[in-house]
Amino acid sequence: MGILCLIMRSEVLDQATYDAGGWHPPRGLYLQPHEIDYRPIDTDWNFKNVRSSFWRLYINDRGGAWLSLADGQPYVLTADHVHLVPAWVRFSCHNQRRLKSLYVHFDVIGLPGIILRRMFEAPLQVGVTQWFEPMLGALRRRPWRTGGDPLAGLCQVQALIYLAVARAWLRLTPAQARACRDFLHQAHGLAPVLQHIEAHLDQSLHNAVLARLCYLSRDHFVRRFHQQMGQTPASYVRERRISRAAELLLLSPYNIKQIASATGFSDRFHFTRVFAKLMGAAPAAYRRTERILSGKRARPG
Repeated sequence: MGILCLIMRSEVLDQATYDAGGWHPPRGLYLQPHEIDYRPIDTDWNFKNVRSSFWRLYINDRGGAWLSLADGQPYVLTADHVHLVPAWVRFSCHNQRRLKSLYVHFDVIGLPGIILRRMFEAPLQVGVTQWFEPMLGALRRRPWRTGGDPLAGLCQVQALIYLAVARAWLRLTPAQARACRDFLHQAHGLAPVLQHIEAHLDQSLHNAVLARLCYLSRDHFVRRFHQQMGQTPASYVRERRISRAAELLLLSPYNIKQIASATGFSDRFHFTRVFAKLMGAAPAAYRRTERILSGKRARPG
């Protein structure tokens, strides 16, 4: 299958404020697309207990596909609508007729998973496809397969996911939106730490080193991080390592030992234990399911 793998670090801007010069977006909050394709799916699109560290966007041209959520409730992927499946949501997928599906896998960077999980606990529909034109028309032509301009394709994917997530954000309750704004304001001082963690997931990330980036003592840093992020530095780093590992399992040719090393784990066995505990499946099983779900052949573990 023709796959456009997109890894992008957007411009990191200053703390969100309003002033005479306009609005400054929050520092370190951006969307990172990983993969897109537009392809047919058939009645074999049936997988159980799927859980991913990244978000999914689905747009189907016909009805017939649905998700079963962990509580047993069905979520129907209605045709010609834009659907988002937030990261860490567990579901099983089903399909009863052949259809074509445009999907995008992406991450929301800058808000920890623990906060996103509180705000987005289930899939949601964020609009009809006509609201997302003309980028959808261009993406359905699969420019990554037809020699289209890669920069234009990247911008179209970015436009699609930013608009979809913006519409999801507008559905938050006032309390949820306020909690998100408060987090972004409070976490401004931790931005250097969060950026350092993202750039050095293959290395040891001791609290003492991270504390120096904030000009704080180790103990003060740990308390402040837990207060503002809702989890300890070690828990946050572990989640980001597993998230990156899940991405590499799906998109890279590396074996599990190499991925363990690339995400800062001492050995394959430690990596496998931590990954299975968080994701509900061992790395090899996760890779097989995710790659088949995305229409790709599985790679050896």
